[in-house]
Amino acid sequence: MKYSYSIVVMMMVMMGLCAAQSQLSYTVGQNYEYQVNGVVLNNGVDSVTSAPTPGYHSVLTSTLVMQPVQEDENTYLFVMNMWNTVVSIDESEATPIGSSSSSLGYDVYFNQSKSGPINEIIYETDDSPYYLNVKIGAINALQTAVVSAGNMITITENDPIGIHTATVVGSMQSSLSLSKTFTQVDFSQFPDPTLNPSNIALAATGQVTVHPDGYVLSAELNQSIILTNISPSSASASASTAGVADMNNATGLNMLLAAGGQLTLTYSPSTSSSSFTFQQAVAPKKATMFEIAVMTQTQTLARAHTHDDISSLIDSSFSFEGETVKVISKLNRIASHIQANPDSADILLSPYTQQMDDETTRDRLFYIIAAAKNLPLLLKHGLFSDDCSTLSRALLASFSFDLHPSSSSESSSMNELFVSRLAELSSDLTCGPQIANIALHASSNLEQFPRIKNNDFPYNKSYEKDVHLGGKLLAADFDVSVFAGTNFNCNQTYFNYEASASSSVTATLFGYSQQAVAASIVYGKDNGQTLSDEITLSVWGKQVYDLQIPSLDCQSHTYPIGGVSPGFTISHIVWVSVIPVVFSATASLDLQAEWGWSVCDATLSADIYVSPQATIAVDTYTYTDLILLRAGFELQGSLNTVITPELYIHGTQCQIGFDVTEQNQPMDISFESFYQWKHCKVIIFDCVWGTRDNQTWWSWSLPSNDVVLFDETFQIAH
Repeated sequence: MKYSYSIVVMMMVMMGLCAAQSQLSYTVGQNYEYQVNGVVLNNGVDSVTSAPTPGYHSVLTSTLVMQPVQEDENTYLFVMNMWNTVVSIDESEATPIGSSSSSLGYDVYFNQSKSGPINEIIYETDDSPYYLNVKIGAINALQTAVVSAGNMITITENDPIGIHTATVVGSMQSSLSLSKTFTQVDFSQFPDPTLNPSNIALAATGQVTVHPDGYVLSAELNQSIILTNISPSSASASASTAGVADMNNATGLNMLLAAGGQLTLTYSPSTSSSSFTFQQAVAPKKATMFEIAVMTQTQTLARAHTHDDISSLIDSSFSFEGETVKVISKLNRIASHIQANPDSADILLSPYTQQMDDETTRDRLFYIIAAAKNLPLLLKHGLFSDDCSTLSRALLASFSFDLHPSSSSESSSMNELFVSRLAELSSDLTCGPQIANIALHASSNLEQFPRIKNNDFPYNKSYEKDVHLGGKLLAADFDVSVFAGTNFNCNQTYFNYEASASSSVTATLFGYSQQAVAASIVYGKDNGQTLSDEITLSVWGKQVYDLQIPSLDCQSHTYPIGGVSPGFTISHIVWVSVIPVVFSATASLDLQAEWGWSVCDATLSADIYVSPQATIAVDTYTYTDLILLRAGFELQGSLNTVITPELYIHGTQCQIGFDVTEQNQPMDISFESFYQWKHCKVIIFDCVWGTRDNQTWWSWSLPSNDVVLFDETFQIAH
C-alpha cells in the first residue's frame, strides 16, 4: 500500500507541474527583473551568392523590471520600465542613457493573457516615442502561446512587426520551452502601409522558457529582413542580370539592403529590485502594440530625416565645386529634413535663394525643392521669377509634383495657385516658345511619350543599340535607335525622306525599373511637304518638351536643356529586435540633353542628332536610431554615359550616313557602414550629433572612355 501511495503522490505532483505550466503564473506585487540585450545589424546581402556583408552592430543593454499589479481569471496587468540603459556600437564606446537611477521615460502597463498573448498596452501620451519604441520592443519578446510539450498551435499575433500568424511548438527539458516561427508570407498587415510581403524577405524565430512555477525565465526573438524589391505593385518586377564588361567585382551592383537583430531577456532576480520604483500614470492611453508602431513611425521617419547639423549640411552641399551628382545623397537628406520640417524651409535655404544667378546653386536648390515636394518654395522662388533661366529650371522641377485633394484650405489654395500659374506661363511667350511649351506639358501632366511615325520608305536603314551598365539590382540601360528612309528619287523635287534619332535611359533599383529619360528628334519630307518635324523630351515618364524644330535655314543649330531631377523613392519601416529600422532607396537623374540639326530643303538634306547625357545617381541606406546612437549601411554612387546617335540624309549626293558614339564619364559606386553619436550636456537634452564614422566595405569605379559604336555611309541605290 505504501508503494501504491507513493506512486499516487508522484503522479499528483507531475499533474500539478503540468497544470502549472499550462498557463503563466506570477505573484501580484512582486518585481520580476530581466537583463535585456538587443542587437541590430544594418548590412547588405549579395543577391547572387546570398553572402552577407559586414556592418556595425548597434547594441542596447538594460534592466527590465515588471510587476503584476492586478490579476483576474485569465489575465495579468503588468507595469514595467527599464533602468541602467546603455547603448554601444559593436559592444564598445558604451554610453548610458541617463543615470543608473533614472528609468526610460514613463512606466508602461500591459495586459498579458495567462495563455501567453499580450493584448493591450497602456502608455503615457507624453512619453518619448523613442523610449516607447524600446519598451514596446522588449515587451514583445514576452509574447507567446502556452502549449504543452509535444503540441503545436498556430496563432495570430498583433505586435510592432505587424499582424501575422505564427507557429508555436512546445517542448520540455528542465522547463517548458515555447518556440515560434513566422515569415513574410504570414503577414496580413504591416505598420507601414506602403510595405507588402512581396517587398521583403523576413524570417523570425522566438523562444520563451517558462519556469515550473509559471513565470518567464527567458525570452528571445531573432529576425532577419532583406528588402528584395521596391516595386509598388504586389508582384516583383524583373531586372536585368547582365553585368558591366570588364568588371572584376560586381558585388555592390547586386546588393540588397538588409537588417538583422536579436533581443534576449534573461530572468535575473536581484535584491536591488526594491530600488526600482514605478510611477502613477498621468494621462494613460490604451492601444495594441501594432497601433503604437503605426503611431510612432511618423516620428521615426521625421527623426531619421531631421538633421541637427542641417545648416552645415546645406553649406557643404552648395559649396561643393564638383558635379551635383556627387552630392545627391546630401541633397536628398536636406530634402527629407525640409519635408519633415516645412516651416523652416525658407529660412534654411534663404542664403541660396538669393544666389539664383549661379547655375549650380540654382540646379541644386530646385532639386531640393522638387525632392521635398515643397510647393510654396517652388512658387515663391521659381514659377513667379522674372528670370527666364530660373523659370525654366523651376518648370522642370514642377514635374515632380503630383497634386492630390487636400482637406487643408491652405494646401488647396496653394494647389490652385500652382495650376493657374502654369496655365499663365503656357501662353506667355516672354521667355520664348520653349518655356511656354514646357509649361503646357507641366500643366497637362501628360503621361504618354509620343511614338515617332515612320512612313514606309522603300529604301531605309536603321540601327539600334542597348548599353547596360550595372548589375542585377542596380543598373542603367541606355537605348538608342536611328532610322533613315527614302524613296529612290535622289536629287529630285519629290525626293521623300525621313530621319529620326531617339535615345532613352532606364534606371533599375532593387527590382524596380522606370524610364528616366527619353529624347528624340525627327524630320522628313513627303512629296515636297513637311512630314515630321519634332523635338521631344520625357523625364521620369512625364513629357516635358514637344516642339517643332525651330529653324530650317541650312545652318547648324543646337538646343540644350538640363537639370537634376529626383526620380522614384521609397522609405519603409520594419521593426527589428528592439526598435524600428528605416529602409530608404532613391534614384535621381542628372540630365544634360542636347539636340542638333541642320535642315536644308534646297539640297534635300537633313543632318540631326540627339545627345541626352544622363547620370543615374542612387542613394540607398538602412538606418537604426538607438536614442543616442545612429548607425546604418549605405550604398551610393552613379552610372552614367551618353550615346549620341547622329545621322544624315543628303539627297543631292544620294547618301545616308550613321555615326553612333558612346562616351562614358567617370563612375563610382561604394557601400559602407556608418555610425554617429549624439553628445548631450544634460542626460538627453542640449544635444548635438558628432561626426560620422565610416567603414567602406566595397567600391567600384570606371574611368572615362569613348567608343564608336557604329559609323557607316550608305549609297542610295535600287
